[in-house]
Amino acid sequence: MAKLLNNLPIEDLKKENDYLGVIDKAELIKTILESNTDQFHEIKMFVLYGDWGSGKSTLMKYLERELKEDFNTFFFDTWQFEKDDNLPQTLLDFLLKESEADTISKDFVKYAVKLFRGFGKSIKVKYQLYENGPSVDFNPSELVKEFEKGELSFYEALEKFKTEFVRWECHTTKKKKKKYNIIFIDDLDRCEPENVLNLLSAIKLFFTYGKKTIFFFGIDKKAVQQAIQTKYKDAVKSEEYLEKIFDISFSMPKHESVLKLVSHYFDERDVAGEKLNERIANFFRALHFTNPRKLKKVLNKYLLLANAKESLPEAHPFLEYTGNIYTEKSSNENYFETILTLYLITVKEFNPELFKILFDFKLKTKTFREAVFKMNPDSINNKWGRVNNSLEDNLYKTEFEKIFLTNILPERSVGFARLMLIFCPANLTDVAEGFYAHDKIFKSIYLEEKRIDYYFLKYVGENLDFFKTLKSYSNKSISDIYQGVKQIL
Repeated sequence: MAKLLNNLPIEDLKKENDYLGVIDKAELIKTILESNTDQFHEIKMFVLYGDWGSGKSTLMKYLERELKEDFNTFFFDTWQFEKDDNLPQTLLDFLLKESEADTISKDFVKYAVKLFRGFGKSIKVKYQLYENGPSVDFNPSELVKEFEKGELSFYEALEKFKTEFVRWECHTTKKKKKKYNIIFIDDLDRCEPENVLNLLSAIKLFFTYGKKTIFFFGIDKKAVQQAIQTKYKDAVKSEEYLEKIFDISFSMPKHESVLKLVSHYFDERDVAGEKLNERIANFFRALHFTNPRKLKKVLNKYLLLANAKESLPEAHPFLEYTGNIYTEKSSNENYFETILTLYLITVKEFNPELFKILFDFKLKTKTFREAVFKMNPDSINNKWGRVNNSLEDNLYKTEFEKIFLTNILPERSVGFARLMLIFCPANLTDVAEGFYAHDKIFKSIYLEEKRIDYYFLKYVGENLDFFKTLKSYSNKSISDIYQGVKQIL
C-alpha cells in the first residue's frame, strides 16, 4: 500500500524516493560547482530559482550532502528568522558557531555589529532617471552616521571586517581540511520584503571578500520580485536587481517530476492500452497543475479516500458518496470517476471559492444567457433565438439539475456529452455558434481567464470518445461525488 508523503525536504534523497525528480539536476549543478572552483575568487553568488513547493530545499539538501567531501557546507534556514530585522548579523553568528571559530569571533562580531547596525537604512531606492538605469544603490552615508558615535570610522570597520572574513575563511578551510566553503541560503522568500533586500545586499557587499567561499540561494523568484515591488513599487526593477546580485542562476526542472510522484500513488495497470500512472500524470499536466508540493497534497488526500474505500464495510454511509475510484486492490475501477475525484479535490484544496460555485447553476444560466445575447440585437438570427429558447427552457429550469443528479452512466437517460454543460465555467464573456453542440463547448467559449475549470472541461471534451467506452461506471452522480469531496475531505 502506498504511503502518505510529507511536505518536508527529503533528507536521504536517492533514486528510489526522488519523487520530485531533482537528482539529475542536482548532479549537474554539483559537477559544475566541483569543476569551477578556480573561479570562486570572482564568481560567488549562485541561485536556484523555483516555484514554492518545486523541490528547491530537497535539491539543496542533496547538494549539501554530496559536496561534503570537497566543501565545508553550511545550511542557513532563513525561515527560522523570518521576522529578524538584522539577518546579516544572524547569518554571521550562525557561521561562527557552526565553524567553531571562537578565536576570531570576538573581533569579527565587533566590526560586524558596527557595519550591520541600521544597515537597512543604507539601502537607498533611486527612481530611474533613464531607461534601464540603476534602481537600487548602496548609500554609505547612513552607516557613516553610525560611526560618528565612536572612534572607529566606517571605512576602518569595513577594512577590518574584510580582514576578519578572510581570517575566518582560512580558519575554516584549514581546520576542516577542505579547500572551499559553500553556504546554502534557503527560504529567503519567506522573510519580510525589507529583510530580503537587506540580506541579499549585505551578502553581496560584505560577505564576498574571500576567495574560497560561495553562496547558494534557493529562491521563489516570483515571490521575491513581488516582495521587492510591494516594498518599493516602481522604484525598483526586480528582475534587474536580481541579475546584479547573482552571478550564476539555475532553475528547477519543469514537469519531469509529475510522473514519478504520481507513480508513488498509482500503479502501471493497463487502461485502454496506456498505463494508469501515465494517464494520471498527463491529466494533471492538462490541468496545468504540476507543482510537486501541491500535487503531493492532492494525492495524499486521494490516498486517504482510496484507503477508506477499501477498509470500510459496504454498508458504510461514506461509500454512498464515493465513485469507482482506483485503489490498490480495486477490480471495478473507473478512470473517469477517478479523475473527477482528483479534480474536485484539487479545486477544493487550492481554490475553495471556485469550488463553491462549480455547480452554481443559477449563476451559470445567467452568464450563459448574457454571453449569448451580448451581441447586437439586430444581428441575432433565428439560430441564436433557438439557442436562447433552449437555454431558457432547459438549462434554467431542469437541465443542469437533471444532469447533476443523474448517475454518470453514458447509456442512461443523460447523454454523456451533455456532462460538458455542467462542467462549463461560469466566467463566460462570449460564445460562438457551436456553443450548444455539447461536445464542442470548450472550443466555442470565451472567458475572462482560463482557470482550472476550463482545463478540466477541455480535457473531458478531448477524451469524450474514450470515456464512452469505459466500463464499471458506478451508480453515483456528479452530485454524489462532489458532496463526498465537500463533506469528507
